[in-house]
Amino acid sequence: MTFEVRWSFIVAGKATLEVMPAEELDGIPVLHFVLTAKTTH
Repeated sequence: MTFEVRWSFIVAGKATLEVMPAEELDGIPVLHFVLTAKTTH
């Protein structure tokens, strides 16, 4: 998923949210998310 980051009417950057493959941590199923954000300048 990609999002446009705004402050009121000013576009401040873009953010991308990734859902990584499911894993196990100490025998418990977990999900791993990665959020990357970049400014427009």
